[in-house]
Amino acid sequence: MLTSLPESTRPVSGPQVHVFNLLNHLVRLEDIKVSVISLGVHREFCVSDGVRIVELKYGKLCRWMPVLPVLRLARAVRREKADLLHIQGTSFDPYLLYGLFLAPQKLPKIVTVHGYAAEEAVSQGLISRGSPMWIIMKWIERRITRRFDRIICVDSRLRSRLVENHGSSVSDRSVVIMNGVDLAPFNAVRRGSDSLLGSQNFSQERTLRVLNAKAMVPKNGQEYLIRSFSRVIHEVPYARLLLVGDGRERRSLEELVQKIGLKKYVWFGGELPNSRIPEIISGVDVVCIPSVRVEDVEEASSIFLLEAMASEKPVIASNIGGLAESIVDGMTGILVPDRNPDAIADAILDLHRSPQKARSIAQAAKHYVATERSWQQVALRHKQLYWELAFPQQSA
Repeated sequence: MLTSLPESTRPVSGPQVHVFNLLNHLVRLEDIKVSVISLGVHREFCVSDGVRIVELKYGKLCRWMPVLPVLRLARAVRREKADLLHIQGTSFDPYLLYGLFLAPQKLPKIVTVHGYAAEEAVSQGLISRGSPMWIIMKWIERRITRRFDRIICVDSRLRSRLVENHGSSVSDRSVVIMNGVDLAPFNAVRRGSDSLLGSQNFSQERTLRVLNAKAMVPKNGQEYLIRSFSRVIHEVPYARLLLVGDGRERRSLEELVQKIGLKKYVWFGGELPNSRIPEIISGVDVVCIPSVRVEDVEEASSIFLLEAMASEKPVIASNIGGLAESIVDGMTGILVPDRNPDAIADAILDLHRSPQKARSIAQAAKHYVATERSWQQVALRHKQLYWELAFPQQSA
């Protein structure tokens, strides 16, 4: 598997959490060995669960000569003598360039699509639509649909978009394998045990605690959740909103809180490692994911959503992308239109007024992730796909 690894053993981003959990569960299956080749410092080791990690040196010279890390990846893959190559993500990086241009033709190749690379770069202001880099990224996307033997999409909309943009031939080589969740950390945690909650009096019984833990970027829509709280506190003055995460929108969100007079009710917790999320979620009453469409980008298969469901918390989420695919409205969560603070406020207040409804939704959500979205199931689907490509005669 070719992918970037977190700087520590604690993944932070959604794709890093995906890789971390997938590896941990793949190696528990029989007849499978996993090597991860990454760029970072030069070292090789095996982690305790049997995954072999090969980190290749990526220094200043590699930044000035982009072909160098691609050649190093090629040499490392040859040494591993793999039966199959799996690349995580479609970012314009050495991993993808190796898979597209230097990987052996006969080596079966899989890529996992976690999002919309070109569109997300536009939405984040990194490039402009129609710019040379945008054209290159769209060309790379076309190459992906032709070069890889299988394309794993983490939600159905991603797959539909690829088919619409690149023809029906993609449908035969693409498959949807949505993200999973490991229930064990959420079953073991004690309610409200995290010191972050206690330090801000979020653990008081009378408080209505609402949580969002996402990167503070435009597509995650925290602005609309903050605006919804102007209505929430009129009916529930002891309501509190905790925003965990960081990003380029944080300063503007803090200014918005100050501007509309919500400083007493909204608290910014900063960026936290994923390992602390179970305790944070355990201490709140409602989780809200107010993601929005930006430049045709929609929230994909949200791991934070699954974590909240695994914690047996009622979730309010925008009716878009992978969020809508993971929630049955009114049964395993509440779906609201995106960019609609009033709809968010109505949903929060409805759950507060109807504790039995909130409990029923939370219990159904946990049952859903336990029966349909566990990492054990996700890992098994990956193994089946690996076998189909690497050993087609055995799997026939």
